[in-house]
Amino acid sequence: MKASSINERLKQIWNTNAGHWVKAVRSGQIQSRKDTTNRAILDAVLSLEPVHILDMGCGEGWLVRKLVEISKCTAVGVDISSELIEAARLSDRSSTYLVLDYETITNNPASVEGQFDLIIFNYSLFDEDIIPILTACKRLLTVDGNLLIQTVHPLSMDGNNECENGWREENFNSFPSQGWQPMPWYYRTFDSWTDTIEQTGYGIVEYRESVNALSGKPVSLIFQLA
Repeated sequence: MKASSINERLKQIWNTNAGHWVKAVRSGQIQSRKDTTNRAILDAVLSLEPVHILDMGCGEGWLVRKLVEISKCTAVGVDISSELIEAARLSDRSSTYLVLDYETITNNPASVEGQFDLIIFNYSLFDEDIIPILTACKRLLTVDGNLLIQTVHPLSMDGNNECENGWREENFNSFPSQGWQPMPWYYRTFDSWTDTIEQTGYGIVEYRESVNALSGKPVSLIFQLA
């Protein structure tokens, strides 16, 4: 899919799903987030002690709110969905939330004002070609800044690491509420992640695997890039 095509689809889908998503996040309906991945990204961020954070694909703003609450940082949230950004602004008057898509930021990184010592993509890289947006983020990072990506762990999908890269569909069937619009997203293997990151010119400082404490199964990968 072309960047403009996926951007328009995601914008429409997330605006349609916004009400469902806000309710799901704020009422704790997403079990993997409750059990594992929320804590995993918080721990990864706090270990870096950032001062100024950019949350790319911030949704309704939970991560921005939490980080500002528990750390001495300021944060900006960016999302493609005007509905989700409105929900974020209503819940947090002190932080900055912007309606922007990745194509716009890629073409003009200055559309996000400021320099950040940490940029976060928390389950928010859905496209096949993520090199342009990751490369553009270099212009928004301070000299010693870091970039964190949390994404689906390959082993959590099919029980092995031999899955092939390709488009998948999230149909939200595991959520208790109905009426969701399915969302396309691009799945990549661990090797594909590392190869893609190498092409952007970032170095992988480390990667973390978050594991469900009850099942012992991997849930997510978190890459720290610099």
